[in-house]
Amino acid sequence: MNICDNYRPIALQSNISKILEKFVCVRLVNHLELYIIIHPHQFGFQRKKNTQHKLISLINYISKALNDGEYCIGIFLDLKKAFDTVDHNIILTKLKHYGVDDVELQWFKCNLTDRTQIVDINGHYSDPQKINISVLQGSILGPILFDIFVNKLT
Repeated sequence: MNICDNYRPIALQSNISKILEKFVCVRLVNHLELYIIIHPHQFGFQRKKNTQHKLISLINYISKALNDGEYCIGIFLDLKKAFDTVDHNIILTKLKHYGVDDVELQWFKCNLTDRTQIVDINGHYSDPQKINISVLQGSILGPILFDIFVNKLT
C-alpha cells in the first residue's frame, strides 16, 4: 500500500467530457469492427467477447493440437501495468494507419497530449508533471486505445 509504484493516474473528467468520449468510443469501435481491424484473437474490451471466450478458444486449440499428435507450447505474458506503457505517438500512428485521420486524428492528439498529473498525499500536492505515455484509468477510451496499441502484436 505504501509503494508509490502501486498507484497510477486516474482521469478526473467532467460529465460532458465523459459523454463526448463515449460517443467517440462508440464510433471508433464501430469503425474497428466494420473494417475488422482488431485481431480476432483479441478478447479484452471487445463487444460480445470476454475472458471465458479466450479460455474456450485456448482449450480448443490445445485439444486439436493434441488430437492431431502435434506438440503444443504456451507462452504466457503478464504485462505489469500494461495501460501505463501505452506510447501516445504509437497510438496516433496506429489510428492513422487504421483510417482515423484529419479532424478525428487531431481530436485524439489533443485528447492524449499535454496532460499533466499531480500527486496528492494528505493534502500536500506535488508540482504538475507532463504525462506522455499511458491511457488513463477511468477514461472511456482507455481500454479500446489499449487494444489498438497491442493489436497485431502476435
